[in-house]
Amino acid sequence: MKKEQKIIKVKKGERVCCPTKYHENWDLHPRVFIDLKDKKSNTCPYCGTVFKIEK
Repeated sequence: MKKEQKIIKVKKGERVCCPTKYHENWDLHPRVFIDLKDKKSNTCPYCGTVFKIEK
């Protein structure tokens, strides 16, 4: 069974880390900062959450 991928929209220039406050306690992993500097989206290497810059 494939886990549903979470997509979180963020503002340009916002500092992003995962897990976020929206993750369940059982679903936590070490905190990582997501690089969106030169990209429109990026994925967390631990849980697969996608972070996209809003238009």
